[in-house]
Amino acid sequence: MARPEPAQTRRSDDGDTRPSDPLLSAEQPTTRPADLSTRERWETRDRPERIGRFVVVDRLGAGGMGVVYSAYDSVLDRRVALKLVRGDRGDPAIQVRMLREAQALARLSHPNVVQVYEVGEYEGQVFLAMEFVRGENLRGWLAARWKDGVQPPAAAILERLLAAGEGLVAAHAAGIVHRDFKPDNVLVGEDGRVRVADFGLAALAGPPLTDSRARRPEGARGLLNDPLTVLGAVVGTPVYMAPEQLAGEASDVRADIFSFAVTLHEALLGVRPFRGDDLVDLRAAILCGERRELPAGVRAPPWIAAAIDRGLAAEPEARWPTMAAFLAALRDDPARRRRRIWGAVASAALLGAMGAAALVRGELRAERCEAAAAAASLRWDEAARARVEAALVASGSPHAADTWARTAARVDAWTDAWGSARLEACAADDGPLHAAREACLDRQLWRLDGLLDALARATPTTANRAVTAASSLPPPRRCDDLRWLGAVAAAGPRAAVDPAVELSQRHLARLRALLSAGAHEPVDAEVEPLRERLEAADQPAELVAEARLLRGAAKRMAGDYAEAEAELAAAYELAGRSGADHLAAEAAVTATALLGVDLDRRAEAAVWDRSAAVMLSRAGATGHELDARLRTTRGVLHRNAGEHAEALAAYREALAILEADLGPGHPTLARVHSNIANVLINMGDYAAAREHLGRGLQLFIDSYGPHHPDAAVFHSNLGTLLSQLGDEPGALAEHRLALASDLFNLGEAHPAVGVDRFNIGVSHVYSGDLERAAEEFARASAILEAKLGDSHPQLAFIWTYEGWVMSRRGDHEGGRARIERALALREAGPTDPADLAHTKLRLGQELVAAGDERERGLALVREAREVFAGDAAANQLFLDETDTWLLGQVRSADADAPPAPAP
Repeated sequence: MARPEPAQTRRSDDGDTRPSDPLLSAEQPTTRPADLSTRERWETRDRPERIGRFVVVDRLGAGGMGVVYSAYDSVLDRRVALKLVRGDRGDPAIQVRMLREAQALARLSHPNVVQVYEVGEYEGQVFLAMEFVRGENLRGWLAARWKDGVQPPAAAILERLLAAGEGLVAAHAAGIVHRDFKPDNVLVGEDGRVRVADFGLAALAGPPLTDSRARRPEGARGLLNDPLTVLGAVVGTPVYMAPEQLAGEASDVRADIFSFAVTLHEALLGVRPFRGDDLVDLRAAILCGERRELPAGVRAPPWIAAAIDRGLAAEPEARWPTMAAFLAALRDDPARRRRRIWGAVASAALLGAMGAAALVRGELRAERCEAAAAAASLRWDEAARARVEAALVASGSPHAADTWARTAARVDAWTDAWGSARLEACAADDGPLHAAREACLDRQLWRLDGLLDALARATPTTANRAVTAASSLPPPRRCDDLRWLGAVAAAGPRAAVDPAVELSQRHLARLRALLSAGAHEPVDAEVEPLRERLEAADQPAELVAEARLLRGAAKRMAGDYAEAEAELAAAYELAGRSGADHLAAEAAVTATALLGVDLDRRAEAAVWDRSAAVMLSRAGATGHELDARLRTTRGVLHRNAGEHAEALAAYREALAILEADLGPGHPTLARVHSNIANVLINMGDYAAAREHLGRGLQLFIDSYGPHHPDAAVFHSNLGTLLSQLGDEPGALAEHRLALASDLFNLGEAHPAVGVDRFNIGVSHVYSGDLERAAEEFARASAILEAKLGDSHPQLAFIWTYEGWVMSRRGDHEGGRARIERALALREAGPTDPADLAHTKLRLGQELVAAGDERERGLALVREAREVFAGDAAANQLFLDETDTWLLGQVRSADADAPPAPAP
């Protein structure tokens, strides 16, 4: 069946599947002997052709637990790692336990844990389809840094181990114990993100041991240098195992704490902590505390050494009670808590000598800078973390635990970056902008205060946007941009030292944080009284401008577009007159989106666009995130007008800016990739669309997790793409996932649910199930008409399909009326020419079939063909169908014509 048109995509106005690997289609599966057992296959280099729906590509490695393959997921078009877990010890109970633990892993989603996508059984073995990570394991990463016995800087090593520790914290919270933590099971991706792999299943592969010496295989004294799991003895890697594991006793999360301490000791100091050449000697060394000597010149910071020592305690009760407590101790650098400035001042007075005074001044400066750099981490202390975590969990969001972990990781990274930037700024003393640079960073703390306040009062909406809100904290390195910094400093409130002014600035920063978390209602309630107080107190005009800007943004978020337009215009005027170009630029960018996207008043939006560009340049903000927002809005407007090349260019400009300003892994990029993919789909470049959609999906899942409600947008767009590639079962599955997510998060009456049902209906059309297609179209039409009115452009898609299906089911009169209504709606306002052409094609076909308006019908079809031929690359399917249909009409007319007279 010819495809009527692409399914409707879920457009993202804010802007993994992995890209297709050409090697996958070229490689032929290896044929294996039919009588080769699964166990034998693990011990040879043979591999299966398929495991479930996964096409096996290559064998990555093997160990005592089984074998790992790289594979291709043909449904989701992504590269995966497939692990076949050994369970052939003849005990069905072991197999059941393995499957149960693997299923628990599949429910664990955390940025520092390798994601398990699917769990199943293959020839009596458990398999796990996991995230394919491009990079290296921690052992290889460390080897590249430990060269010639020279100890590398501790900070980078500690950063990666702390990230791995957060993965263990998340697993423990989910009731999962790793049992085999070691450098080989920690992956460092090319993107820099650390992921812990190979959770939990090690202890399920065989029965516990009661006599490790008696069961030690031949040559076991050499096994301590073998990075693979020992087979046939104890389960795990002995040098990283807690003594209770070595004894074959039951173990819990404290065994992971011990393994983590061993790994951290080795990573920081270059050697493992305990002596011992076999299992018995190793356990004895642990119990007796016989430690290896450290290489000359190798040391760990004292507080880290103390934390490791406690983690290495022989008795589980003497170790850290939780991984979270262990990590908190590792982060507790006493230098960040020192407050000895006044003591140093007193010492300086006693020293008296000029040289000593100079030395003390240097120490005082270092102390002052150190104290200033600790400000962010002091705000984000254990008490603040506990408040935010409790609030997110209490919000009732079904993915609250995952959201908390991801949000905390974002705030952790930001506070670390801010501390480094503040320390550098304090120490630099780099001329006239030195004070402005420090002030810029200090003002960013107000945004952190506002964020923590917003998250500590989380609602379901706030919880869903918590990662977004944490990601919206301004990049600390922006305060190094001297052009922007100079523009802001020149326009800043002259009375910034006034406590009343600072209080107002803090209030505005808190309201911004609330908006970033989606909490527009409290902003709307607070900002107008604040504006009135600012004006009554004659505070700087730029503060009033910011208040009106925030009220306009809140009104837009609430759908009160008239009020939003008035507030944004007032904010722009006030900011412009007071020289606050950065605020004027923000007001103009927001007004461009409001007028162009929300209200479809494109001519007025173009005026705002030009004003925004000028103000961005004057504010030194060209190349910042705000500039990317403007270009994204341009992309949306071009796309809605059917100007695909222009839309693609605008989106790509936005993507380049965001990658440079926020970093390649920032969540905002996911939506821009999705927007680019949607345009490429419209242009017929499905291979490039698949690449961008895959990158966007991976970024989104990495940032928000697979259960976030906005994942529905990506499922929907992926379904559209799979449909264009002819994979209707895959497309239908994706659209159903989108529908399930939207029903759960938004309810049956939401317009997004109507779009989901429309897309499901289209998939049924392609599959030939017209009855179910008609049901879905009717439900979609009812939802959208009720919520958006009967003149919304989105309805033209549904009515065209609905009428086409009605005619195919025998209701030609009703079908024709429906498509006539779609055509009238499309012709009434701006629309994509290809969409209009598709409706003309369907109506023309119906008119010719009815016979009463044949000439009009033929004219409509020819008009449609002209549009399709003008952009054949994007409309080849439609062009082929139209030409075939027109040829059929010619042949039919020839067959009906009377025979020509004989000459």
